[in-house]
Amino acid sequence: SGVYALSIRALEDDTCVQLYATTTPSSDYPFPEVPQNDAIDISFIGSDSITMAWKPSPTDTVYGQPVEYCVLANKLKNFKTLCGVDTYINGLMPPTAPPNSGFGFTWEKDKDGGMRSELESTPLGSPKDNTYECIGQKRSYTFHGLQPNERYYFDVFAVEQSRNRSTAYQGTSVVTKFDLKSTLLKDGKVLQSFIKRSKGKKLFTFQVKQ
Repeated sequence: SGVYALSIRALEDDTCVQLYATTTPSSDYPFPEVPQNDAIDISFIGSDSITMAWKPSPTDTVYGQPVEYCVLANKLKNFKTLCGVDTYINGLMPPTAPPNSGFGFTWEKDKDGGMRSELESTPLGSPKDNTYECIGQKRSYTFHGLQPNERYYFDVFAVEQSRNRSTAYQGTSVVTKFDLKSTLLKDGKVLQSFIKRSKGKKLFTFQVKQ
């Protein structure tokens, strides 16, 4: 028994925190487990799409607890927590405190009678060039609508459905293929073409008459 104070610091960006307390740590499995080989396997890389797959969570296959998977593709970085993904997409929105939260101290209450939070709402808006989706129990996914010759970061999260707690697989990054479209050259006509420094390549085709 007693009062415990926690000092929490974000290692990367501003985020929200979920805490889990238990008196039986040896038998509790509050967060879903990832397999020993938790790497994401990229099976196809195109100019505007990639296909990836991953091994199942032991929480589902060993302990029989339902697990769903959520996937993310973005141009910024790999994320280590689903809380970080939520903040990245929706901005920092403090969660509503549950009833009877805290220890009853007067300084825990704000002037409106609710739990005081030091977090402020700082919505970032929906970032461009990201795709986030929860896909149930499927263990493969194809991202479409990607841009050619761009680096994307891919993450998979195992989410334990009954408690809504999650664990991240080992993220990876891939550069999509360069979409080199050809320009048809016509006999007897001069064509001017400019090569952008960022691209550096152009493809021309010419039909030879038999």
